[in-house]
Amino acid sequence: ANPSQPTVVPKDIFVSGCKGEPGLNGIYVLFGKPFKGHCQWMKPKSRCYLRCYLRDVRERWELYVSHHPAGTTFFFHPGKKTAEMKSEGTPPLFPPNQGWTPGAVTDPNEVLIIAYGKELVPVPVVPKEA
Repeated sequence: ANPSQPTVVPKDIFVSGCKGEPGLNGIYVLFGKPFKGHCQWMKPKSRCYLRCYLRDVRERWELYVSHHPAGTTFFFHPGKKTAEMKSEGTPPLFPPNQGWTPGAVTDPNEVLIIAYGKELVPVPVVPKEA
């Protein structure tokens, strides 16, 4: 990527299709602090996130609720093995809008629907450690 041209992502992501946990539906807003080097979106005043996680040598996007001691993944996007990633320079900068798989706690017939807001904003920059 050309550093003089900032990479942009949707400021808002609209989530629907969660029937068993309707509280997961709604608008997720780009969070100013990246998570493990990736953008993350949070439903305001909640612990619901769209985040990229490394699981079993795969980096994948998840619709995830953060709670103690370990959070819950309600949907995930299968992703690719990290060895493949390095050559492709992926995972995508923001969650894909199709191809999601229900997690273990979610009804297998549920279909996650992701839509992007029109406003695009630069990827938040993490300050380099001095």
